[in-house]
Amino acid sequence: MRTNILVTILLFFCVIACTSKNQETNNIKNDESAVLEKNKKIAVRVFEQLINKRNLSAIDESYSTNIIDHSPFEGEAPGIEGFMKTVKEFIDMFSDLIVLVVDTIAQGDKVTTRETWKGTHATTKKGVTGGTLHLFRIIDGKVTDEWSKGWEWLEGL
Repeated sequence: MRTNILVTILLFFCVIACTSKNQETNNIKNDESAVLEKNKKIAVRVFEQLINKRNLSAIDESYSTNIIDHSPFEGEAPGIEGFMKTVKEFIDMFSDLIVLVVDTIAQGDKVTTRETWKGTHATTKKGVTGGTLHLFRIIDGKVTDEWSKGWEWLEGL
């Protein structure tokens, strides 16, 4: 009889411990999932605000002052000032540039986006369309690093 009571008590505590551990694991997964979703929204917001709405203040809101652009345009100065100048020059090159984020994938502190771009070059009036890929490292709600590929559609402007 005592053995049955001891086994029952041990099982009871095992169930409580396992349930508690599962809740902790679920809480961690939920927290990680929330961060990933927040980071995806930051990445999408970059395109919506900077390109589509031409809101340069989004750089201060979304980017670290120590931003590292690992795929800088020719002549781009390092840091936030150089990045901001390049973005402004880029959006000024087009009278109606629009970007659509087609895909976002988040893992850890990184978000990858695939975008389509469409616009008219302000000087040549030539219409352009193209696609790019971006990889953002986002720490504490700010983009600290950015990589991009797929700018061939800009050649010949």
